[in-house]
Amino acid sequence: MDRTTVGRWESGKVAPQPPQRRALAAALEVGPQELDTLLAPSQAAGKEASGRQSTAPSSVGDPT
Repeated sequence: MDRTTVGRWESGKVAPQPPQRRALAAALEVGPQELDTLLAPSQAAGKEASGRQSTAPSSVGDPT
């Protein structure tokens, strides 16, 4: 698998397609259901992080 493909999976931009999931599960030595479990939290975390707003006050940082 190409590094850019894996990078897209890790960033949550895309999910592995079924043929890729089989190869990925085999490479990680896990079953398909366990792979789904492993992939689910990272995809949900990516969606939550993109919708989160910064909690830092606007006055933090160098004054202009």
